[in-house]
Amino acid sequence: MGSRIIHYCVGNEILKRVKLDEHQFMLGNLAPDAYSPELGGYLVSHFRIPEEIMKFECVDLERFKSKYKYQITNDFVLGYYCHLITDNLWLKDAYKKYGHLGLDERNEAVKLVYKDYWVLNTKLIDKFSLNLVNFQITEHILVEEIDATFLNELVESLGNDFSKKSDIRELKELNYDKILQFINDAANECIREICMLRDI
Repeated sequence: MGSRIIHYCVGNEILKRVKLDEHQFMLGNLAPDAYSPELGGYLVSHFRIPEEIMKFECVDLERFKSKYKYQITNDFVLGYYCHLITDNLWLKDAYKKYGHLGLDERNEAVKLVYKDYWVLNTKLIDKFSLNLVNFQITEHILVEEIDATFLNELVESLGNDFSKKSDIRELKELNYDKILQFINDAANECIREICMLRDI
């Protein structure tokens, strides 16, 4: 999965081109990672399609849109949806790269990717001149697959991403230029979806 900062970059690029409430949209864009084991965990919050029946998509975007069709133009829900779109694109790329590997090899590759995130986050924060939004979280959340308590913890973790800078500049597994292209492609895909949903 993409790091919090990758999602933050995608959200930031969307906000440059679409008029949305920054706080609600960016909070929604982080929200799928505020999953609770009691609510079914990561697979539920991300509307994941089980790997054994997966064909062309990794995330069930249509199921999310159908379930939240009456709230889909709410800025928080749009942010949530954009996170799912971004993860779907990320996972399809990951399966192209790692899908042929055995379980142990794939797990090792995932560990290397997560080690790279710390370095990558620092580079992206600098590249995009990102500023941390001062989120205000209420108990009432429109998407029932996540928990407000975990959303608070997620926002704290995002603050750590901004404060704990890496002195290392080289990535081991990820390609920086490809990540920049991915952020651009994900933002473009999200903007297309937002425009269709809002009839812009």
